[in-house]
Amino acid sequence: MAVKFGFMPHSNFTKIDNNVARIQELSDASVRYYTFIAGLMNGKTVTDEYVAKALGWSTSKVKRSRTPLGKYDLVLMETIHRGLHYLYVGSTEIGASMVKKHAILDEKQIDTLSLEELSKSQKKGK
Repeated sequence: MAVKFGFMPHSNFTKIDNNVARIQELSDASVRYYTFIAGLMNGKTVTDEYVAKALGWSTSKVKRSRTPLGKYDLVLMETIHRGLHYLYVGSTEIGASMVKKHAILDEKQIDTLSLEELSKSQKKGK
């Protein structure tokens, strides 16, 4: 079988790790959840209700579908405070825990750079 693609608009397609679909222990719903989440813009704020509505599921199905992905380090949910979570999305090559680690490092670098820029601007102002 030869697979050929015609014109495919980028706004409707998601590039995901094909190895996720090959993990036999994951349900089709978990793979579908992963595909949907992987297609969201980085930093987008969503709720389980949003995902449920988009996929035509209940919120409990969203939670059940997300849970097995954590076992393979494909998603990692971190609670910031009640009702606010970060969801880190990884792949079979770079796990969600590594994505979290790099996100934290990036935030620290941004904070450090911001402090340095502030310091420079204050010195110039004197």
